[in-house]
Amino acid sequence: MSKYIRERFPALTLAELHKLAEEHRDNETVMRLLWEIRALHNVGYHAWRLETEQYFVYPDNPLGAAVLALRRVLQEERWLSEMIVKIRGKRDPNDGW
Repeated sequence: MSKYIRERFPALTLAELHKLAEEHRDNETVMRLLWEIRALHNVGYHAWRLETEQYFVYPDNPLGAAVLALRRVLQEERWLSEMIVKIRGKRDPNDGW
């Protein structure tokens, strides 16, 4: 996704997704889309876990190039830090509480 599009349409927070689910509980299409988003969030979270296990990679081989590309993509996803905090059961120190 281009950076311009992502900046114009930032990812919804988990709270915003939850609110949408509550407001559109009877809309099958919205609920299906929300479940797809959840599935993609799970894929993103597990990709992050895989990427963190590969702390140091050589960019001159296929695995290294793939991990570095994955790292760049994941760094642009704002929802990921929120997801990590939720799964680990810890509060984000930057959440203002």
